[in-house]
Amino acid sequence: MSMNIGLKFDVEKVDHQVLVGFRDPQLHPGAASHGLHLTATVRQHELTGGFLFLSGEAVVVSGGTRPRRWLCNWTHAEPLLLRPLNIDNTGHIVLPISDNQLWQIEDMRRGDDFTLELRVNATLVYQGKTYPMFNPQPYPARVDRAAWLRQLAGVERMAHFTVAVPAVGNGHGGMASVVGFLRDAEVAYRDNRDQDAAVALRRAVDRFREIESIPTEKSFKDVPAQQRDKSQRWAAAFHAVLGVLNAAPHGDEVTEKIDFNRRDGQALIAMAFALLGREWD
Repeated sequence: MSMNIGLKFDVEKVDHQVLVGFRDPQLHPGAASHGLHLTATVRQHELTGGFLFLSGEAVVVSGGTRPRRWLCNWTHAEPLLLRPLNIDNTGHIVLPISDNQLWQIEDMRRGDDFTLELRVNATLVYQGKTYPMFNPQPYPARVDRAAWLRQLAGVERMAHFTVAVPAVGNGHGGMASVVGFLRDAEVAYRDNRDQDAAVALRRAVDRFREIESIPTEKSFKDVPAQQRDKSQRWAAAFHAVLGVLNAAPHGDEVTEKIDFNRRDGQALIAMAFALLGREWD
């Protein structure tokens, strides 16, 4: 996340712009509320000796048809002193975020990037006089999903693990076709088409069964759980996921009425990727 904002002030009937960059979001843990700290750096100004006081509002925007949601009021951790540009002009702003708000962000972003929109209200103190910023407006900044997950992990509010399913070789046969369906599922999930994601996962699993020899449930049904070998235990997990995916819509009235929501899609994608990505030999 990185953006530059031009803050405009009328100082004694002369227009001045202070260019401030915002970057490096860091989520600091708290008891009831956490603090999302952004580094604010003055990059350009002509008002040496002045002080810049920053505050405003933040809104989360996640794209598609999902609504915008107000997040918080924010303020500076310390005012920015407008020093000569060859001297560090850096401070921080702090956005208070509760655990519930973190959950709301997760519900909105659906595993993807999201946009943090800042409305900035700045006040300039220069040579003993106070000048309000004119023409305030919202400024959007994209928050990368991988960077956000690292921040959540840092405050112990998220655990994540990446699973990759390789497709060795070229063409559309074998694992390449399986991976093609998995990619379709991932695209559908990020596009808010949860049922389509489940359908693509079912196709991936069905294709995988055609090219890999997975023990059938019947072959170990009568083997006590404690006596099953490794392949039988993994096969049981495979068939359990397949049982859930059997509810994915596939042309009959019953399955068409079953709802697959975001949490379902997320869980199914994770399980399918994990199972289809392991070595079954």
